[in-house]
Amino acid sequence: MVAANWDFIAYLNGKEVGRGQFPDYPEQKTYTVIDLENLRPGANVLAFLVYNSGEDFFAMLKAPAALLAQLSFDDNQIVTDSSWKCHLHHAFNSGIMPKTTVQLGFTTNYDARCEEDWTALDYDDSQWNLASINSTYKPALSPRPLPSIPLGERAESNIVKSGWFSRKKETGSFAEMVTSDLYTFAPQNEVASNGKLCQIPESFNGAILIADLGKEQVGFIEVELISESGTIIDISHGEHIEDGIVRASVGGRNFTDRLICRKGKNSYHLPFRRIGGRYLQLNLTNISGNVEFIYIGLRKWDLPLPEAAPFECDYSSAVELREVGLHTMRMCMHDHYEDCPWREQGLYSYDSRNQMIFGYYAWGNYRFAETSLDLLGNGFNSDGHLNLCAPTHRSVIIPIFSYVWFTALYENYLYSGKDALLRKFAQQLKVMINQALALKDSRTGLIKIPDPEKYWNFCEWVDGLEGVINGGVEEGRPSSFEIQAPQNLYIYEMLSSYIKIMHAIGDFSEVERITPIRSDLGQTLEKYFWSEQNGCYLTRHNSEFCLHEHVQYLMLAFDLVPDEKKSRVLAALRSGKLTKLTFSPLLYMVNGLFKQSSVEQEYAVEAINHVYESMLKQGATTFWETDDGASAFGDAGSLCHAWSSIHVYYYGAFVLGVRPLTAGFQTFEVKPYAGKLNYAKGSVPTPAGEIQIEWRKGSDNSLELKVYHPAGLTPQINSYENFPINKVYINKIKKDA
Repeated sequence: MVAANWDFIAYLNGKEVGRGQFPDYPEQKTYTVIDLENLRPGANVLAFLVYNSGEDFFAMLKAPAALLAQLSFDDNQIVTDSSWKCHLHHAFNSGIMPKTTVQLGFTTNYDARCEEDWTALDYDDSQWNLASINSTYKPALSPRPLPSIPLGERAESNIVKSGWFSRKKETGSFAEMVTSDLYTFAPQNEVASNGKLCQIPESFNGAILIADLGKEQVGFIEVELISESGTIIDISHGEHIEDGIVRASVGGRNFTDRLICRKGKNSYHLPFRRIGGRYLQLNLTNISGNVEFIYIGLRKWDLPLPEAAPFECDYSSAVELREVGLHTMRMCMHDHYEDCPWREQGLYSYDSRNQMIFGYYAWGNYRFAETSLDLLGNGFNSDGHLNLCAPTHRSVIIPIFSYVWFTALYENYLYSGKDALLRKFAQQLKVMINQALALKDSRTGLIKIPDPEKYWNFCEWVDGLEGVINGGVEEGRPSSFEIQAPQNLYIYEMLSSYIKIMHAIGDFSEVERITPIRSDLGQTLEKYFWSEQNGCYLTRHNSEFCLHEHVQYLMLAFDLVPDEKKSRVLAALRSGKLTKLTFSPLLYMVNGLFKQSSVEQEYAVEAINHVYESMLKQGATTFWETDDGASAFGDAGSLCHAWSSIHVYYYGAFVLGVRPLTAGFQTFEVKPYAGKLNYAKGSVPTPAGEIQIEWRKGSDNSLELKVYHPAGLTPQINSYENFPINKVYINKIKKDA
């Protein structure tokens, strides 16, 4: 078993046998068990490469540098103690380097001329130091909750662009150097013929090669080449080459690492900091002789997943939309869910709530979701909120992300049938509820936003909902705007989920306590934020200019709009006068509009298809964070963000029409929505096995439905008014509807 702060790779007799510390909090360490199958008779060398960041990042924590290992065989044990030896890595530059991002950690500088074969059996470690023992660091240890991810194959790659450049200076970060180089591009065979770099023209001092991985990939950079000693290669990675090169330096972010070659063959693998992207750019300088490339790309590091539940229909774009959504989700799942693999790799509760429910319809990956929910819950603060990400100690907190965690917990129980997490966090949930309700305004009966000097009251990446950090109330808006509709709506959802959770674990006194509070809050906010002038709900009271689709869709999804007002709200949504919804809350849009008429259902489908099909036409292999694509966030927009994979959910929950009604799908609804499709067939995973659905549409829009389900589950067949069910076959037994 082995545990490390922050990460490790294990070697036995010079060969890698395991890697990957599970992301955890330093005081609650998880250990990995590695089976050493290839021990030789006689002497063996077990060695570890360990990385400690020395700083807090969104994806890793500052913690004492530590390696804890125990080798057990027969009745013997060898444990890490002061007889072990250690040394700073000779080839990597240790210490402060420019940061890739504040989320991901430092860039690297690797000098292959300093390499030593330190994992080999015959290596002389006589100059190494004895390890020191930190007697004050005594973390609690438990097994890692998920299996380690195996190192995969090399991704296929092709050189798609090459040329020469002039470098005027060697200052700033490697990314800044690459960005300031002056390029001239040429046909590929003029720069690298059969993998061999051609002679650099006298007017230049460097060569550039750009490799395309074919689609968004995640893994560890690998470069294999033959060169003279001292050749410098700056390796940049990114998701596009819209600027002609990889966007290496963006707003203080640095997506470039450096390799200095030794003479002969160089096999470079960048450990620990995995990258996400589609393109690798190599800028070569200090070239004194021949350079021959064997491989430029990355070693895949993909979470092993079963085949996704099948789906087919008579509309080819639907299948493609779902497949791209699935690939986006795969790229954002490793030891936990991630928001985007290129720029952050952070576990956020809002992002992961989307990923979880989408994933239930693809893989039924309840245990993976449970692990992320648990990790998020362990980041609990005394103020009643969760950390922004997990594991992290970052000071900024987004309140609604804590509220949405309640809903993700309940949904995990509903889809999986397991209540262990509900029981584990029951007391913590109660504290969080009470802390949120403590902000109730006595005048209005609504909940005030938490102090904007301390909290980031973010809801969505649009004007008016993006919040501010450490900046007080938004400029030009008086303090009365401290009561906002989105905050109250997400608290309403939190209370609703909490009531369901307490009911599930049998705490009926809490159900009785919170139910009237939830009801009063819903009625109050409906009246307080209603705008008769605009025929919809304001984001801020008495602020007629502040109108957001987000608010209307939350109101519809939570059934808070009275019947007599629905037509006006729906008309306002179609009017174009409201600030439009982005991708993160699309779940609420779909759920809200599918409770309405056939016109609104069609509108929902057209809305998600139009913008997503536009992405496909632009060559997207994964779905973007926002519809601004790469230009968002000051040209740092992510082109792979799994909160956008709405179609995976839509085709399972609406087109196939399967939803759990009770925990673990013990009873489940089948209510298929045909739309413009004439045929659909697919499966939805459940803890008991797959529910298989097939339907065909007749000339009168009626459906012939077939349902095959695992024994012990009970289906409830319902239909949309515009797609009545004519015939139903359940478990191959024909029944008239």
